[in-house]
Amino acid sequence: GAPGKKVPNEQGIGTVYVFAEQDDSWTYTELAPPSSERAFGQAVAMSEEWLAVGAPHSLCKDDKATFGCGAVALFARTADGWERKQTLRGTVTGKFGAALAITDNLLVIGAPSERMEEDDDIEIGAVYLYALAEDRWERSHKIVGDDPLGTSLFGASLFVESEEGVLAVGALATPYVPDEHGDRGGGAVYLFDLRGSPVSGKIAPSFLGWGAGFGRGIWLNQEHLVVLSAYGTTSFRNDEGGAFAVYALEDVLLEGARD
Repeated sequence: GAPGKKVPNEQGIGTVYVFAEQDDSWTYTELAPPSSERAFGQAVAMSEEWLAVGAPHSLCKDDKATFGCGAVALFARTADGWERKQTLRGTVTGKFGAALAITDNLLVIGAPSERMEEDDDIEIGAVYLYALAEDRWERSHKIVGDDPLGTSLFGASLFVESEEGVLAVGALATPYVPDEHGDRGGGAVYLFDLRGSPVSGKIAPSFLGWGAGFGRGIWLNQEHLVVLSAYGTTSFRNDEGGAFAVYALEDVLLEGARD
């Protein structure tokens, strides 16, 4: 993804390059967005047959002045390359498409700035789950953040472990302890099953500083959860260069979550 690439007039901002190896060399196909899509390529996820591209700063539908509703373009693999089959759009200024994860039949989309109400200033964040049905992606579940102050950026990062049936969601600014002033905290990660039901509590070290960005990156397998803290353990003001936390999955799952 190259979400900041400027393209000719009347087209969107950003692009995606899909590389393929052929005869011991690499070639690429460029997938450019239409005029309404902005930050196209900020998030990219690929399965065997599908490519999902997020454009979280895209124009809101039927509104040529409001940006940030977001969109996700879905391309299907064909004999001739990649063909755009479907576009999913956010309905509010929530940066829909800021994070993506995909498997053969599950698509997960993060909207970390989604508001509690359309005309509300509280951005609780949300995650949308889509299921594949006859070559169309249909929404199946929605998960919303639980921070009433609207400071969490819930849905800013995602990872799906399909074998274990676990979805990890990062909330990069969740306070460790709710802050009456609404200050952004060090971040947290939450685990859900693939229907959106929680299978863990809030995962966040207590020593994180304000704005540490815990949850900026997530990796998960059947045994371990690995979480990146973007600015170490203190805050972005005292950038330590980042840090990783490694958890045994069985230690963070709720009792009975694997039954």
